[in-house]
Amino acid sequence: MKTPTHRVLAPLTALLARATPLLALALCALPALAQDSSELRPPNPGSIKGPVSVLVFIVVALMAGLIVFAATLPSKRGHQD
Repeated sequence: MKTPTHRVLAPLTALLARATPLLALALCALPALAQDSSELRPPNPGSIKGPVSVLVFIVVALMAGLIVFAATLPSKRGHQD
């Protein structure tokens, strides 16, 4: 006797059985498609700009402030703790 669940899952199972090999083939082909035939050249170190130090210090100060704020929050402990 076929249950209502079986009527729904049987077509999905058949679809997955057909789609899984195609998906595996597509996933195996991605690394081959990602390879480029152009010649690779090393970067030019003179063209690399350094980070803006003021922005770095602002981000570090903000992160440190958030950590201190989180550490100083009082814990909400109940009477059973």
